[in-house]
Amino acid sequence: MRVMIVDDSKEMVRLIEKLVEKHGDTVVKKAHTCKETIELAREVDFDILIIDQRLPDGNGYDTALKIAEMKNIHVAIITSDDDFTCEDFPVLRKPFSREELYNILDSYQK
Repeated sequence: MRVMIVDDSKEMVRLIEKLVEKHGDTVVKKAHTCKETIELAREVDFDILIIDQRLPDGNGYDTALKIAEMKNIHVAIITSDDDFTCEDFPVLRKPFSREELYNILDSYQK
């Protein structure tokens, strides 16, 4: 599957990219802000959006909702906020394990 990764931490993006590729999926784009994510989503086709909930210019969850309205995609939200809850998308709480990420990717390939 084709994946877009969004996190303001370049290290986190690199880590997720390595895990996604080891899983056998392809990272098609990487972004670090909400604005950049929306712009890229208009230009690039992808199947899964993995996005941090807190980004420098806004809320990743709200950005994911906007993109999900534009495209038929799957979403996973990354957060370090223990109080964040989400019924729309699966949540990866930092620090998350490889298995947690792979379980989400596997669930979207069915």
